Amino acid sequence: MYLICVRHLFVLLIGLALICPAVALDVPYLAGRVTDQAGLLSAEASIRISSILEELEQAKGAQVAVLTVPGLQDETIEKYSMRVVEVWKLGRKGVDDGLLLLIARDDRRIRIEVGYGLEGVVTDLDSRRIIDNIMLPVFRDSDFEGGIEAAVKAIRDLVMGDLDAIPGAALPGASGLPNGAGMVLG
Repeated sequence: MYLICVRHLFVLLIGLALICPAVALDVPYLAGRVTDQAGLLSAEASIRISSILEELEQAKGAQVAVLTVPGLQDETIEKYSMRVVEVWKLGRKGVDDGLLLLIARDDRRIRIEVGYGLEGVVTDLDSRRIIDNIMLPVFRDSDFEGGIEAAVKAIRDLVMGDLDAIPGAALPGASGLPNGAGMVLG
């Protein structure tokens, strides 16, 4: 009798494991322009970055958010960033001028997810250069606050129309990978 109950329990557990999808990383509640779940920013840096993003939204309407997470729990950064922007609904309705700067600390990944309304302003190549030329050099010195803040300032400057906002933008032969896809930190 006991052996039969254990078998039924085992079969039930295997069945549940097969029909239940893997647990995906939750999308956090959007409580502000900066959501630092990975603990990369001090309170002062979060306030400074939020202020920059608020000024940008007031000037141009574009909604930019920063999200740091400890890790992606085996989800790709591309899929997770899309889930975040879909849940958060960044950008104005009908304009789609939202942008997400996502940093996955433990996975050493960065992604800039750009809404259709900003694609001509913050291009895939711009995103790549922001990551490669601005963020990574500073991150390599373990200055995550500085790298994130500098990237946010470059994004702000691009959206405001400053085409020289990214150092090295005129470098010949620079790679054009889409939206910082798969960028690896240092």
